[in-house]
Amino acid sequence: QAIAGVLLGLGLLAKGPVVGFVPFVVVGTAVLFKPGFFNNLRVLNPFIILCATLCTVAPWGLMIIQSSGLDFFKEFIFVHNIGRFADGMNNTHSGSPFYYITVLFIGFFPWSFLLLAAVPWVMDDVYTKLRSKHSREVLPVLGFIWCVSVVVLFSFSNTKLPHYIVPALPGAALVIAGWVDELSLRPFRKIAILGVFVAVLLGFVFMMLNPLLVSAQTGELTGTIMVLQGLFGFEWPLTDQLLADILKQPIPINIVPVVIGILFILGGTMGIPLIIQGFRAGVSFMLGIQYAILSLIIVGIVPTVDLYMQKPLVELAVHIKQIINDDMANGSIANEITVYHLGLHQPSVRLVSGIPFIEVSIPAQLEGKLEDKRTIILHEAWRIKEVAEIFPNTAKIDTTCKGGFCVVVVDDQNTEQEEVKEEKDV
Repeated sequence: QAIAGVLLGLGLLAKGPVVGFVPFVVVGTAVLFKPGFFNNLRVLNPFIILCATLCTVAPWGLMIIQSSGLDFFKEFIFVHNIGRFADGMNNTHSGSPFYYITVLFIGFFPWSFLLLAAVPWVMDDVYTKLRSKHSREVLPVLGFIWCVSVVVLFSFSNTKLPHYIVPALPGAALVIAGWVDELSLRPFRKIAILGVFVAVLLGFVFMMLNPLLVSAQTGELTGTIMVLQGLFGFEWPLTDQLLADILKQPIPINIVPVVIGILFILGGTMGIPLIIQGFRAGVSFMLGIQYAILSLIIVGIVPTVDLYMQKPLVELAVHIKQIINDDMANGSIANEITVYHLGLHQPSVRLVSGIPFIEVSIPAQLEGKLEDKRTIILHEAWRIKEVAEIFPNTAKIDTTCKGGFCVVVVDDQNTEQEEVKEEKDV
């Protein structure tokens, strides 16, 4: 119980209050349905668990309060938890309530097609399974509740990012493990055929990534892209200007996506047929394929995505920090400089630069913001003209752009002239 409390406390330190949702739902369900309610409470004493959780969180919380008061908790709870869930923060990928169902199916592949096959089995006589004394019957049901609760919770969130439902995957794995244990008794040929089709399709998509990136960088319409246009009818070049600017960066392209594509096709055409026939060796084969794919993604895909998405923002954050440091070295006061994020929310820029920012949604909200000596604006590159138009001709504007984002430094020339005049008068 104490260990459970410590682990819960570490989870709260890492991700905040949402960490308590899954234990509350899953453990609460087990306590309610398993025979001997009061004995269950004794075994899982909530008082001991909460005390251990508090002892884990308290030292860090006291340190934060001493250093920054309650401001951190206000931003962390109200902005990064309640705000993300209720309002979104300009970084969501979809408003569809079915977004995470799609993410789960693709992100958990190839096991997602086994999950589809296992759902009817795990839902059969749920009440009896929950009250069973055998873990092999109880755990798959609790895993299903675990998985569904996470997906449903974040489906109601207005901020949707793919990695939010990673905590659902261990629950899904419990469902599949229980189902695979009775694999020979559960034929699922139609679903398996769907799995083969999806595996081959994903393999094809990964093999097409490099030609798409080359075309985005060069602006040339290659033969491969023309074929894909004919098959799927998508627009090229991209109409999303930010995405187009990001993909235009001259990032080195490696062979990893092609290898991943080949592995997907091998797993689909060889591993899934073995599972169809009831051979557990097929599961082992698919495990090996998935391990290789995940390893390649970590080694070859994630660093490339970081170069595309995060490196430009990090460089701009360093640029902002350098501006602040230079002004302080020249005798200026850093709090006289205001930083605005226009139409976006980038906490990573604040983390790297160490400079707080104010969010504005439209350029018109920046009008009249030159009461400070210097104003810094972070925005997407396609907004350059409309940002420049809102400031008077007397303003000095310096723009630095990287990977689809720009930092605009605006100095009020009138203020500078008044300071020079004051110095002369003195």
